[in-house]
Amino acid sequence: MTGRVFRVLAVLVVLALVAGGGVVLLTGRSSGYHVQVYLQDAQRLVPGNNVDIDGVPAGRVTAVHLAPDNNAAGAIVTITVGGRYAPLRQGTTATVRPNGTIGDEFLELNPVQGGQAIASGGSIPLENTQTSITLDQLTNILGGHTRQELQTLVQQGGVALSGRGKDINRLLARLPQLSSDLAGTTSSLDQQTQQLSDLDAEFSRVAGMISSEHTGLQGDVRNGASILGTLAQHQAGLQSELASANSSLGKANTAIAGRQQDVHQLLTQMPALLKVLRALASHGAVSASILNPCMQNILQMLNELASAGNYRQKTGSTDGTGSMLRIDPQVAGPQSGTFSPQASCSGGG
Repeated sequence: MTGRVFRVLAVLVVLALVAGGGVVLLTGRSSGYHVQVYLQDAQRLVPGNNVDIDGVPAGRVTAVHLAPDNNAAGAIVTITVGGRYAPLRQGTTATVRPNGTIGDEFLELNPVQGGQAIASGGSIPLENTQTSITLDQLTNILGGHTRQELQTLVQQGGVALSGRGKDINRLLARLPQLSSDLAGTTSSLDQQTQQLSDLDAEFSRVAGMISSEHTGLQGDVRNGASILGTLAQHQAGLQSELASANSSLGKANTAIAGRQQDVHQLLTQMPALLKVLRALASHGAVSASILNPCMQNILQMLNELASAGNYRQKTGSTDGTGSMLRIDPQVAGPQSGTFSPQASCSGGG
């Protein structure tokens, strides 16, 4: 009787294992198609966990072992895949994911359509696998005080959102429109990317020019400092000059007060007056060029004319006043010809 019961239980166990995706032997190896997956970390992944493809169970984890010390992986997970999913192709990736927040982890496969098939007993290398970060791993890196603050935040967030389901649903309903608006905004920003790039290039060019002129700028700065120093030394004199200028401008303002119209008229006539003065200067220059050679003679003549009355004839005939002008008479007659006075300037012909 006891032996029959054991046989029945053994049959039920075998059927259960077959329904779960494969037959697990005592050695930890499964029958059918199996693949070894190299992972960096297989924590919380144990035999019996699901192997999913596109969210559909496609196999089971049959064994979990530590990787050899000479291997970069941390663990080797043996899986069985059955049905239409076998065999897997090279390039298939595997990711360890949690089944909910506190549920067991499972292995998610992302198979490829082409490529060479992975033979049964083959492997998925470490570079094609990754392990998702669990909530426990995330909170473990936080300090005790931070974890307490996070717990308080989650609890208070639950209290704040309690009874606000309708509001949240309305917000979620508006998310497509908000996403559309954001898409328009990002599109506009994307159109400005080239202009921003051009502006950045122009800034870089200007910065390069300024860098190349560094020595000249240093000289200009030194010269500016010297000028400022000179101005500082003459500050008192400059202040006196400014005060004097202010006084002069004040007197000028007082002088023209009430005569603004006359000043305006004078300034208006200044261009025409300047034109006349320029013409006069031009003609005067011509006259001066003619008179300049005879200037000495003219001055001598004027001097003699001015002093002619100072001479008197002591003996002989005189004019009506007894004075005689200093002249050089020349007699005209048949013997000497006509009267032809000759004159020349001492300064020229």
